[in-house]
Amino acid sequence: MASASYGYYRATIFLAMFVGYTLYYFNRKTFSFVMPSVMQEIKLDKDDLGMITSSQSLAYAISKFISGVLSDQISARWLFSIGLFMVGGINVVFSWSSSVAIFSGLWFLNGLGQGLGWPPCGRVLRKVHLCL
Repeated sequence: MASASYGYYRATIFLAMFVGYTLYYFNRKTFSFVMPSVMQEIKLDKDDLGMITSSQSLAYAISKFISGVLSDQISARWLFSIGLFMVGGINVVFSWSSSVAIFSGLWFLNGLGQGLGWPPCGRVLRKVHLCL
């Protein structure tokens, strides 16, 4: 009986991590979808768009390294969840903004939140797999 309930929790954890990481990935690409309309509405040129998108890439690289270390020190589930809520909130605030500096700053914070996705997710999935 214990193994049957373990299988249920294992499947539930896997599904939750899969859906969560899918949401991370979806939120990583939101600016690409709205870029054409933002260019027309706010009159941004390609240099501005490049600065916005590259700010996320820089922050993502930094955050992914740091979150790998953090997920070994603190709860990986909390780190994963905090990052996902952070990314969602930043996307909402991003839609209320209208200047290049604010866009770049928010998209940098989005990159920091994005880096909190995979290292904790990998740690949780590895832990569930090793508990066989």
